[in-house]
Amino acid sequence: MSKYIMLWKTNQSLIPQDSNAQAEYYLNMMKGITNDLEDGKLMDWGVFPSEGKGYSIVEGNEKDLVKLSLKYVPFVQFECHPVLSASEIVEVLTALKN
Repeated sequence: MSKYIMLWKTNQSLIPQDSNAQAEYYLNMMKGITNDLEDGKLMDWGVFPSEGKGYSIVEGNEKDLVKLSLKYVPFVQFECHPVLSASEIVEVLTALKN
């Protein structure tokens, strides 16, 4: 199973200007994120403070990635990259020696 890092940023044009409405907007978003973490759809999730950006770690295939990200579009924009663990890199490097 592949692992991906999804760098995300909020679509600032869709965020309410009123602070109470903003809090409600983000709380609703966090409900979905919390559910995805509990369901194992997200392995990890974090925010870069005061930037409206963050990251998610997802394990699965490309279809899983699309299904997950479409839940948040257009409110969030994603940049996705496959990642390899340290042990996977060692495996690749070891194979190169042979």
